[in-house]
Amino acid sequence: MSSYQKTKLEYERIKEERARKREEFLKDKAQREEALKKYKENLNISAVEKQNQEGSAQPQSAYGAIAAKDSSSAQIIQYYP
Repeated sequence: MSSYQKTKLEYERIKEERARKREEFLKDKAQREEALKKYKENLNISAVEKQNQEGSAQPQSAYGAIAAKDSSSAQIIQYYP
């Protein structure tokens, strides 16, 4: 085997190894991004649930959080502190 052929084989081996490592990196990156996305979604859901629990535990006064639908403009009015 000539030195040219040896060099060519070595080059091909290195090229394949780099492609494999890059493929693994991209797969790992996609998995990390997916895990981070799920974590953020769960974090948001937990925050909303916590707010809902805290909001329902507070006693409401006679004027607090009254929601009425205005038939003329179809808007929901949630004022009256």
